Amino acid sequence: IDSGNWIVDKPLILPKDYKLLIKEGTTINLSSGSYILSQGPLEFNGKKDSPILFKGIGNGRGLIVSNSQKESYLNYVKFENIRNPEEISLNVTGSVTFYNSPVSINNSYFNGTKSEDALNLFRSNFIIKNTHFKDVFSDALDLDFSNGFIDNVFFENVGNDGLDLSGSIVEVNNLSFINIKDKSISVGEKSN
Repeated sequence: IDSGNWIVDKPLILPKDYKLLIKEGTTINLSSGSYILSQGPLEFNGKKDSPILFKGIGNGRGLIVSNSQKESYLNYVKFENIRNPEEISLNVTGSVTFYNSPVSINNSYFNGTKSEDALNLFRSNFIIKNTHFKDVFSDALDLDFSNGFIDNVFFENVGNDGLDLSGSIVEVNNLSFINIKDKSISVGEKSN
């Protein structure tokens, strides 16, 4: 997707193993219950002065990556006012979800998400660095049976848990928490 301002007003479903590449300075406006479902890796290459923005308009939904064999890369990406898809068949709780798909997230921002999880990783290896979660409805970062590394991540105004681990192995460094309604870090279901 070339740089510019784009509107997605119905579900965008990408075929298996296709790579979704979004260039710096791109705004994706999700409206009318739309969402993006990728069955391959993402390559979102924003820059500090020219980030990529995913913006929910009205009932705009989120982003799902499912069963990607290759790693996704998100750098300087902002997610604002999005929520999880409503389709029962998807059974997704995150505004942004990676299911059985490796991911590296850096210099990114999750703001005003309106779902059970701002970011949900399920059976996915990951690296998350220099990222900010703010004004989150429920859990900010929910890790289910996922392994990885988190460094320099900030959680602010979170309606439930900041970091919620279930069956996961995670190394964390330099985390900050402000105004967390439940637990800053919840470690459960045989997590380390």
